Amino acid sequence: MVAMHGFAATLFFDDMNLPLPAHRRAIVTSSRHYVRIILLLLGYITLDVRGYRENCTRDMHKGQKRIVYVFNHVSFVDSMLMLYFFQPCGVTKKSIARIPILGTAIRGFQNVLVERVEAGSEGANLVNVGARASNKTKLIAERVNDKRYPNMAVAPEGTTTNGRTVVKFKRGAFVPGAPVLPIVIRYPCRHHNVAWTLRNDLFALVRMMCQFRNYVSVTVLPEYTPSAAERDDAELYANNVQRLFASELGAEPSNQDLATQFQLMQKGVKVSWDGRTILAPSDMKEHGYLVGSSEA
Repeated sequence: MVAMHGFAATLFFDDMNLPLPAHRRAIVTSSRHYVRIILLLLGYITLDVRGYRENCTRDMHKGQKRIVYVFNHVSFVDSMLMLYFFQPCGVTKKSIARIPILGTAIRGFQNVLVERVEAGSEGANLVNVGARASNKTKLIAERVNDKRYPNMAVAPEGTTTNGRTVVKFKRGAFVPGAPVLPIVIRYPCRHHNVAWTLRNDLFALVRMMCQFRNYVSVTVLPEYTPSAAERDDAELYANNVQRLFASELGAEPSNQDLATQFQLMQKGVKVSWDGRTILAPSDMKEHGYLVGSSEA
């Protein structure tokens, strides 16, 4: 149904480089109710939400107050939560936008599409691994400041993590120097971590759906307005917001990123198909890499 709304909203609308008119955008945003049904089917019966009413204002929803929604990326469920609560534009890998049905929904939300080289893909190296977003930074900045579009949502980590740490934030969301609304997502779990890491994707989806009930917590922190120094230095801005997320999660900020993942994979470190065990060559133990039985 979400894809059908995206299809209906963009039918006979040829130039997707232009913002959707208000009546077409209303078709897209109305799909949020179907997103909630999908979350229910996935086992998210209740949503533990904090700070939403206090910190997310009506003018943010309408796009009159320009702000960037930034969130920590753990699972594909994150995107559904962002659509349900905020109905933003986003940043999406082109490969995802090519998936049938899902791509139609993404087209309706007018996401910015970026090329990305996965750490485990052929031809990946330390230079090209990750999103090739350099040519999209200008477009992101334009979208952030253009009131004809909804506010943007960006996961500045640029990848998913296990939800227990915050890896290095990329600069893209912070280059425009606009205020950000930090959104911290947690998935409390006892038996199964729903994190979308290096496990088998199909197994991760089926395993999550086999849970009688899944839990999620969404905390919307107060608006973060950058200082003059942060507006002039996107790296400083990104690092400070990363530390804010880490503090909220009770974790230490990490300097690791996709390049780190690439280096570990080159050395033979990987995650088992069920996501429960980190596997490494025996000689890696001497360098502090352990083979454990807990979820990665």
